[in-house]
Amino acid sequence: MAAFDLEEQETFDEIKAWWRQYGRWVIAAAVVLVLAVGGGYGWRYWQTQQQVAAGDLYFELEAAFDGRDTLRVRELADQLVADHAGAAYTARAQVLAARRDLEAGRLEEAESRLRWVIERAKEPMLRDVARLRLAALLLDERKHEDALKWVETPELPTNSRLFDDRRGDILVGLGRNDEARAAFQAAHSASKQDTAFQAWVQLKLDALAEGEAP
Repeated sequence: MAAFDLEEQETFDEIKAWWRQYGRWVIAAAVVLVLAVGGGYGWRYWQTQQQVAAGDLYFELEAAFDGRDTLRVRELADQLVADHAGAAYTARAQVLAARRDLEAGRLEEAESRLRWVIERAKEPMLRDVARLRLAALLLDERKHEDALKWVETPELPTNSRLFDDRRGDILVGLGRNDEARAAFQAAHSASKQDTAFQAWVQLKLDALAEGEAP
C-alpha cells in the first residue's frame, strides 16, 4: 500500500524517538511547574497526574507497536481516547494504531483514527502526517476525489513537498497528468536538500514523460 511508504513516516519516527527520549522529562517538568504555582493547585495537580498516566499508557503502546502486538496497540489506543482524549500522547497513539490497523486490513478503523488526529491533535506536524496518511489510504481505495481534498495545503510549509508528491499520485489516478506533472515538479524543486526523495520524485516525472503511470 502507498499509505506509509514516503518520507512522512520518517518525520513521524523522529517525533516518536524524541518523545521516547524526552517525554518523561517533559512530564516531570510539568509536575514541577504545577507545584511551583499556588493558585488552583488541586485541579492542576490532577491534570498533571492525568498527563503522567497518559504517558505511561503511551510508552506501553509504543513497546507493543515495536513488538508488532497489534491487538494490544489497538486496546491501548482506545483506552487513551476514552480516558485521556486531551493528552498530547493520545494523538501520537492514534497514528501508530492506524498503521497497525492498516496492516491488519482494518481500513475503516485506520481511517477513523486518522480523522480523529486531524480533528483533535494539538500539533500541526501530527495533523499534517495524518492528512498525508489518510490521503494515501483513500488513494489505495481508489477514492481519489476524497483523497485529494486532504492534501491541498499543509499546515507547515516544510511539508509542502510531501503534499505535492502525494497530490501528484492522486492526480495520476484521476487521469489529470498535466496537473500531476506540475505537482511532482513542485515536490522535486523543493527537495534539493534531500537527494533520495528528489530521485524518487524524478522517477515519477520520467514515467509521466514516457506516458506511463508512476
